[in-house]
Formats: sequence, C-alpha cells, structure tokens
Amino acid sequence: MTANKIDRVFIPRDGEELCVAVLMQEFEVPTDGIMQINSGGDWYWCVRVNGLLVYDKMAGNKKPPTTSNYGYFVPVRKGKNVIAVVLKSGTKSWMWGCGRRKARDPVRSIAARIKEMRDTPVGWQKGKNRIRPEGRAIFLDRYGVRSDIDLRSDGECWGMTGSPLGPSVKWFHYSSSAYAGMHTDRGRAAFAKVFRVFLDEKNYPVIFHCIAGQDRTGAVAFILNGLLGVAEEELYLDWEATGFWNKNPTLNHAARLDKLVAGFRKLPGKDLNEQIENYVLSCGFTREDIEKFRSIMLEKR
Repeated sequence: MTANKIDRVFIPRDGEELCVAVLMQEFEVPTDGIMQINSGGDWYWCVRVNGLLVYDKMAGNKKPPTTSNYGYFVPVRKGKNVIAVVLKSGTKSWMWGCGRRKARDPVRSIAARIKEMRDTPVGWQKGKNRIRPEGRAIFLDRYGVRSDIDLRSDGECWGMTGSPLGPSVKWFHYSSSAYAGMHTDRGRAAFAKVFRVFLDEKNYPVIFHCIAGQDRTGAVAFILNGLLGVAEEELYLDWEATGFWNKNPTLNHAARLDKLVAGFRKLPGKDLNEQIENYVLSCGFTREDIEKFRSIMLEKR
C-alpha cells in the first residue's frame, strides 16, 4: 500500500495556557486496504482516520517525540482519506510527529494492535490506580502522608475523586503551570492555592506531584526551596536531577528552567532567593506567611 507523503511535525508557539489542538491532514491512497503509520507526541493524543479511532495514547511521553515513536495499522479507502489528531499537553506546549511506513507483517501486527486496543482505555476514562501495596506502605506507614497535592490537569485526573493513597489522605487538586507559566495570572493563582496548603500545619506531611515529577512539580519545588534559602546553584542542580530519566532534548535550561528564572529576575531583590520571596508576596501572601512556612519546614537550631 502506498500513499502520498504525509510526514508532518507540528511544534506550537510558546503560549501561556494549557494547549489543546486538533490536527488534520488529507492524504490519498490508490486502493482500499491497510496502511501502517508511525507517530509520536508530547503528551496525550488520539488518532482517527476517516472518523475511526485507531490509536489512543494516554501515557506521558517516554522518548523524544518523532515521526517513528509508535507504529500501528489503519484501514484506508481508495482516494482521499483524512487523519485527525486530538493532542493535549501536560502543561502549556506540545509536539507531534506523524509519518507513513511500509508494513512488514500486517497480519501479526494487526493482531497485536487489536489486543492493545482491547487492553487500553479509550478516551478520557478513569485510569487504574498504579500505587502498589509496598508504595502505599511507604507513603502512609513510613512517612505518614496526610495530604496529596495533585498538580495535573482536569483531563489527566479524569474520574478521580480522591487521592490514590486512600481516604485517609486529603486530596488537593490544583492544576498548575510550569516555568514561564508560573508568572501568568493562572500560574500565580494556582501556586497561591498550593502554598496555602503548606501554611496549615494540619496538612503535614505533604506530597506534591504532577505526572512526570519534573516540570510542574519542579517549578513548585524551585519556589518552595528558594523561599527556604536554598542556594541558587543548588536550586539548579535539584531541577536537573529530576530529568535524568528523560531523553527529551527539550528538557534543558534554555527551553524550560530559564523561563521560570527570567520571571523572577524582573522582580526586586539582591539575589534569586529574595526575588522568589517577592514573587510569593505578589501572589497575595505576607512576610508573616513566609516566615510561618519557614518555621514549619526548617529545623530549629
């Protein structure tokens, strides 16, 4: 089966709000049949060909998005066909690539794809709880976690009504921004909700997370650590350590962390720590609030 070239890579502009996109491309094939295509995206995407759902990728990106990350077979018809992709970011940007590839063993691959489709939730359905008993024991028994701050979007938490750790843990679902997005009105409002959780001693011990633990989580951790007086170089190293597992080439200072720091640099202060403190003050808090947070978090000497 052959078709005209449909290779595409889409990269969005660097917006301030969570990005959702619908991408469409028309292509032609000479006869009815089956065609294999490859695609990859960052973060969530589903693919339809002529209106039929053929792939639904709900997990986060596990590799740099390219046109060859995931291969699957799709039914096509003679003449014009339309591929449509619904793409949703984890934070405020996304990347998508798609390309045609010649099928090697369509019978075996189709059987594998049918099994995958059968085992994969379709659409924004409630996902299964991935907390294992040993992990729950660590959080609850060893650390005594009482509060779970979930920084993910509504789509990522679809169907959830509480913390996966169970009813004993209070669930705070505050969809957050990351990096430059922390300096928008939406980002400041989200951080303010998060910081109020940390100002109530009854909420401790607290865990906070997004889905990958590096962008939204990293931005919040950067601010909290900055308030606690962690040195600038240590703040950078702490963020860098969160990304050792991720091969995505866009996980670097220039593309991400520098945009968070640049927003702080616009604020008064003799160093980054003071600038971060002024950021928190600009979110509606007082110096007394900041001192209360420090008194809770820092060891007494």
